[in-house]
Amino acid sequence: MIFCARKNNMKLKDNKIYRMIIIPICVVLCFFGRFIPIPNLSGDAVGVLSIFLGSLILWLTIGIDWPSLLCIFSLSFLENLSFAKVFSSSFGNSTFIFLLFTFICTYALSKTSLIKRVAIYFINLKLARKNDYWFTFLFLSAVLILGLFISPSVLFVIILPILNEIFELANIEKEDKIAKILMLGLAFTVSISSGMTPIAHVFPILAMNAANITISPIAYMGLAIPVGLVTFLLMLVVFRIFLKIDENKLSKVDISKLKENLEKLFDILLSSKPSILIRKNEDYIFNIIPELRKSKGFNQNNPWHIYDVYDHILHVIDGVKENIILRLTALFHDIGKPYTYTKDENNIGHFYNHWIKSCEIFLNFSKKYELPDDLTYEVKKLIYYHDINISKLNREELNKFLDEFSVDEINMLYEIKKSDLLAQSPKYHYLLDEYALQKENLLKKKEISKWKFGSDNEKLISLVLSGDKRATTSLYSEYIEDKEPLPKISERSIILHDDNTYACLIEIENVIITEFKNITEEFAFIEGEGDKSLEYYRNEHYKIFKKIDSNFNDESKVVFEMFKVIEKYN
Repeated sequence: MIFCARKNNMKLKDNKIYRMIIIPICVVLCFFGRFIPIPNLSGDAVGVLSIFLGSLILWLTIGIDWPSLLCIFSLSFLENLSFAKVFSSSFGNSTFIFLLFTFICTYALSKTSLIKRVAIYFINLKLARKNDYWFTFLFLSAVLILGLFISPSVLFVIILPILNEIFELANIEKEDKIAKILMLGLAFTVSISSGMTPIAHVFPILAMNAANITISPIAYMGLAIPVGLVTFLLMLVVFRIFLKIDENKLSKVDISKLKENLEKLFDILLSSKPSILIRKNEDYIFNIIPELRKSKGFNQNNPWHIYDVYDHILHVIDGVKENIILRLTALFHDIGKPYTYTKDENNIGHFYNHWIKSCEIFLNFSKKYELPDDLTYEVKKLIYYHDINISKLNREELNKFLDEFSVDEINMLYEIKKSDLLAQSPKYHYLLDEYALQKENLLKKKEISKWKFGSDNEKLISLVLSGDKRATTSLYSEYIEDKEPLPKISERSIILHDDNTYACLIEIENVIITEFKNITEEFAFIEGEGDKSLEYYRNEHYKIFKKIDSNFNDESKVVFEMFKVIEKYN
């Protein structure tokens, strides 16, 4: 889940100041809190409380990743602990492995429509649509019920993606009060439910064992469930009093309009000049693609550019054909720039790897609006390669590119590149000729056939590269059965390594179709295998051809190709 950024520059500046205050305070708490004198508590006990408090604040305000590592690292400074003990307890136990497995499973689920369907179910509940408080009550009640029977760590990991999907559907930001209520509520509700029953929960059992208390599960639940329910309701009351919701975002979500919104967006993108309609419908566009809002007015501070990110995007959209793949690519190709912006020592702006962030934003959009897989794949691919200089790719990267892109896709990519360049400073438009040449060369390479030797491929490639092997022989019947065209003089092809990387480019100098018995010593020598003798040639080729065609004999026709190496790739 990517929370939408809709703050103006001043608010963003304030947020940075906020982070600069919060982070140092929490770091000090984690590492030096143990020195705070508290009666009846040891230094380690105070340290644990301080680390928990500092980590909790960071989790709620900053993030989960590095604050969690900070928590683990700071625990190792306590007197009765060591880094080895803390590390083995956190990463070296079965709980970590179990959680890792759970994360993998939930990530797999996130790539399906199941989580989205569950999220839509909650949003569409009639009672939940009254207001956001009712939604909160119903959602957390469901968590509470599930928590009676499921381990708290597992439950949290399962529910969190659903909650993130709800935020995505409702365009809820991390800073919104309803987001804070639901995130805090989820954490507290999971904790409350884990103490209400001993079912699948180790904590109540461990607590009772530590206290030497013997009590039946029924008796335990008879006390714990009412206490848990009261605590749960008190939590909701506290939320209602101290975290008042300004607007009901969840109750305003109309899921039925998602498809309608997508159709409207497509109509705009496929118009003769989309930029006009996009500017007229900015509020609507920014609502369904909130990340685009951040690009408006975002100065690129780079001599290559004469427009801000937003205007540049609109110019690129107008510059490509009325094709939804091209128009979607143009819309999202630079949307990741504001998130990757940096300045060098000369105050020049750069957007390193912005295409990766743009792909991420587009994939979130595609998931939300359930775009077809083939459309998503095409657009993502074009976004990723739109700003990469194809001429700078190494041979392995170029081979990968040629494998991934069809002729039509290469044409689309260079249409995006052309429109992208024309929407930049005119002094760089001379690169259009270079783009045209790149495209021509790629299309030529794309038309070239690629193949491997039928057996001992790497060994035979080494003979080709050394100049010993200047010919190859194949069965005539294979061409007939596979309906493949016979090789022609001057025809070029690429011989592939076993790992599909390019070995060399060859050109056919002569093609002879004859019966196997007519192969001469000269032919065998040019073939260059073994000791280059006719005897070796006949024995080895006869065995190979017999395996391919059981009817093969001396009268069977073979295709003898003589070639020369044009270019070596390794």
